[in-house]
Amino acid sequence: MKRWLTAVVIVPPLIGVTVYLPPWCFVVMVASVAAVALEEFFRIARATNIKVYRWTGHVFSVLLLTSFYWDTEDQSAVFWVLTLATISFLILTLQRGYKLQDTLPSCGVTLLGIVYVSIMMGFLVGIHSQSTDQGPGWILYLLLTVWLGDTSAYYVGRRLGKRKLAPQISPRKTWAGAIGGLAGNTLAVLIGQHLVPQAPTIHLLLLSCLIGI
Repeated sequence: MKRWLTAVVIVPPLIGVTVYLPPWCFVVMVASVAAVALEEFFRIARATNIKVYRWTGHVFSVLLLTSFYWDTEDQSAVFWVLTLATISFLILTLQRGYKLQDTLPSCGVTLLGIVYVSIMMGFLVGIHSQSTDQGPGWILYLLLTVWLGDTSAYYVGRRLGKRKLAPQISPRKTWAGAIGGLAGNTLAVLIGQHLVPQAPTIHLLLLSCLIGI
């Protein structure tokens, strides 16, 4: 029930920001989600006693997402932001007098955070901002595929799941839930044909399966 209530509350404003509001509003929304995810990543890192450059990492996260928005042609700005981030993290370690055994983990984990979180989220900004005006449709198709797959996996796994899929990674995941999730992913193709009508159905079907996997 919580899943349906969450969808009722979140989906309408999400569609509004993605489709009807100016593109910069979508960037702000993605940046907000990225900030929460990056903060969680840094929290996990600090729990293992790795020093991370929290605020500097958040600044470069925003710069990365902004570069996806402004440089829609080849995203070369992303490379330069990452290069600047790497140099900045190294300078910070030198200023703080960290030993080498602390310097490398601190720089590496902070950089991994903005690559893993911010660049992945930045792809959404890049897709949404593409000049063909088909970006919002692709974003909604992606979200629909993920949502239908996740919901189907939950309900099918809850009712029919017996054999565990990967108990050491996720103890409650089952093979039945995985198959149900893939079935939900493929259902997204029926609606996806209206969201991105220029895409061949077979391509959407293959994409949905890949997203599900």
